[in-house]
Amino acid sequence: METSELRSEYLRFFKTKDHHIEPSASLVPAADDKSLLLINAGMAPLKQYFQGLIKPPSTRIASVQRCLRTNDIDEVGRTPRHLTMFEMLGNFSFGDYFKQEIITWSWEFLREWLEIPEEKLRVSVYEDDDEAFGIWEKEIGIRPDWIYRLGEEDNFWYMADTGPCGPDSEIFYDIGEELGPDETPATGGDRWVEIWNLVFTQFDRQSGGTKVPLPSKNVDTGMGLERTAMALQGQSSVFETDCFKEIFEIYRNDTPKEILDNGNYVKAGVNSLYVVADHMRAVTMLIADGVYPGNEGRGYVLRRLLRRALVHMRRLGQREGGLLKAFPVVLDKLGETYPLLIERREHIEKLVNVEEENFLKTLDAGIARLEGAIANQAGSLMLSGDVAFEMFDTYGVPLDVTIEMAQARGMEVNVMAFDLALKAAKQRSREVTGELLEKDQKARYAVKTTDKTEFIGYDKMRDTVALVEYNPEHDFLVLDRTPFYAEMGGQVGDHGVIRFKDGEFTVVDTQVVGETIVHKLAKDRTSGDPSSLNPGDPLEAIVDQSRRYGIRRAHTATHLLHAALRQILGDHVQQAGSVVEPDRFRFDFSHFQPLMKEETRSIEDWANERVFAEHDVHCAVVPYQKAVDAGAMALFGEKYGDEVRMVWVGGRETEPVPGQVETTELCGGTHVENTGVIGLIKIIHEESVASGVRRIEALTGRRAYELVQDENELLGDISEAMNMPVAHLRQGIKKLTESLKSLEREKKDLEAKLISGQTGMSVEEHTIGSISVKIIPKQTLNPDAVGKILDQLVTDGGVQVVFAVTDYNGKGALLIRCTDEAVESGCHAGKLVNEVASAMGGKGGGKASFARGGVDASKINEGKQAFLKALEGSG
Repeated sequence: METSELRSEYLRFFKTKDHHIEPSASLVPAADDKSLLLINAGMAPLKQYFQGLIKPPSTRIASVQRCLRTNDIDEVGRTPRHLTMFEMLGNFSFGDYFKQEIITWSWEFLREWLEIPEEKLRVSVYEDDDEAFGIWEKEIGIRPDWIYRLGEEDNFWYMADTGPCGPDSEIFYDIGEELGPDETPATGGDRWVEIWNLVFTQFDRQSGGTKVPLPSKNVDTGMGLERTAMALQGQSSVFETDCFKEIFEIYRNDTPKEILDNGNYVKAGVNSLYVVADHMRAVTMLIADGVYPGNEGRGYVLRRLLRRALVHMRRLGQREGGLLKAFPVVLDKLGETYPLLIERREHIEKLVNVEEENFLKTLDAGIARLEGAIANQAGSLMLSGDVAFEMFDTYGVPLDVTIEMAQARGMEVNVMAFDLALKAAKQRSREVTGELLEKDQKARYAVKTTDKTEFIGYDKMRDTVALVEYNPEHDFLVLDRTPFYAEMGGQVGDHGVIRFKDGEFTVVDTQVVGETIVHKLAKDRTSGDPSSLNPGDPLEAIVDQSRRYGIRRAHTATHLLHAALRQILGDHVQQAGSVVEPDRFRFDFSHFQPLMKEETRSIEDWANERVFAEHDVHCAVVPYQKAVDAGAMALFGEKYGDEVRMVWVGGRETEPVPGQVETTELCGGTHVENTGVIGLIKIIHEESVASGVRRIEALTGRRAYELVQDENELLGDISEAMNMPVAHLRQGIKKLTESLKSLEREKKDLEAKLISGQTGMSVEEHTIGSISVKIIPKQTLNPDAVGKILDQLVTDGGVQVVFAVTDYNGKGALLIRCTDEAVESGCHAGKLVNEVASAMGGKGGGKASFARGGVDASKINEGKQAFLKALEGSG
């Protein structure tokens, strides 16, 4: 059975059991889920259903979910079964069925639908779960010695440090006794492969480790698609199944015969062919789901996967990269199931190629740095763990590559020190994630209300509402309906006040938990006594109108900017994130090079022309497909329901007509009614934030006006200082620049003449062993000029070392130059400068042939003595 058939049969089976089929979610978790970096299990996108925060579309759900587990990155390649990106077949019960039903159904699917012989299967249960053991033995009829009771480490499931958890029962498949005749699921080994995990989710683990019972008993199962396919296809490796075999063969066929024949594609227990095949699939799926390479978070995961794959391609003799050579096979195998791969093919190819080209240069630099570090520690038998970690963290060179290079030069690597550095880096990452998680969890568990809050803020910014929940300990309010916009889609939450009979609360933020809008209150800005408030009491909710107006201007401006970017740069531009604040916004978008000044001006002009045209802005709630048919752009990574809110600029009020509107997007944010209200859009900054992602920051309305005023004042000050009208400044600055360049040329000519004259100066000379030492008198030239004097003093070659100190503009500098012959004899300018500078109250370093440092020039005599002593001590 091929993987495509296994997918469809699984969903068809559970459809016969009245399950709602849930489409696969993105690998990127929902914006309000801070507990996960990436989706790592089939139930992860459904977590809010388990927590009771959102009502599920059905109490029975089945899905095929793409997943990625970062904790398995280093394991891939060590076994024929570990993967980073995989597909999870899952079925879920939310307070509906429990152990009896799912155990019975799992056996029915495996035995009757997949026709797996009973003797090829074994099961395990949590050691204290007598109920599950009894169902397997008495209801299903499995021999008791084929049921294994295992401990918490094996049979108690946690999704993460916090969240849903519970005991589980695992089903194992026998690959064959030739892999270990005495092995059992309890003893481990390669013979028995876990293919299905039935989790009986009963608890919600808090940040402190406490297990709180969930509102109802649930079921969460996970069957690994690739591992199950491996069993059904009679293979002992997932890389021999139909989902990997063609990918694997492409990289194998491009590997030189000598590498395959002598087994060099496996080093330190890692099979490079496995690594490349797995990581390529993971990289392309991550990018399809909107992840960009970066130095933190999920961007770092993507970058690490891509770089690790390229390092292993080098081991396969494919030094020029070409990771995407197997991408067409991925599209063939996964494109129908995950159409995003096909839709974003061009984007994926561009991003991988740019990142690949940049990393191969970085890798060359890293290997050069590593070779230099090994040379600097020549004579030592141990390479520093800090150097090894720098190679791994900065240049992407895996530890095993560093070990291999060091061993080739007779050195070992301090692996213990490397592990400590890596552990410290991971701890720093966990601390940051932990802080975010703790903040997120406190808000979630403090809110008791799970009902959906009605948002009335599109039409009103002030209304009488009813209290639902007031929590003085965590300073928040929940209302039955509210004009306050909760932070979503990049738009910040509203501020304002909520009045009650005897006083008022100050609202400093508005957030959403599940479907409940939560109003965060200022601790020390509540007037009156709210202690007598009860659910149902009337309150008056008043949004800060001036602030909301600024947010609306900025939000509509992001739509215009997005359209302008696509118009000027091309349709490859996609929004990659945004932050919308009062009269200020940040907009991230896909593009592969910095904007030229002319492009920035054209983008700004295009957007402002639509502001000055005073187009009406329209909004309507319509079926999702109708919005797509109307040309509405959906934000990448967002999950949309059957009905969506569509916002368009220009054209008819009733519906957007392609060709008659400036921009149409799916958006739940607040907007101006006419573009003229924006006033002005002013781009203030553009930069790169990740590989293939640019960021624009811009101002609108009041802030744009204030910027123009400030810049006008600055121009006035410059005009006054240069004694010329503002209109003549451009030409005046051009003339001034040309004059300064002319003076700089004159200065260099004078310096050259001065240097020429200085070479005949009186030089203090010494001989130490075979080294000819020269010390020139104290200088007042700039250090670059003194460096040229040193170069001229050693033109005759030989084993020479020259010492100089200069006091230029009140700053002292020490310079030491070693000839190539001196370096070969063991002299090192960088080490000498480091030692001598410390004697002169400074510090410095550099290369073996030339180095400089900052020092106290008045201590030249101390420096001379330290210099000569260092040379004598070095022999």
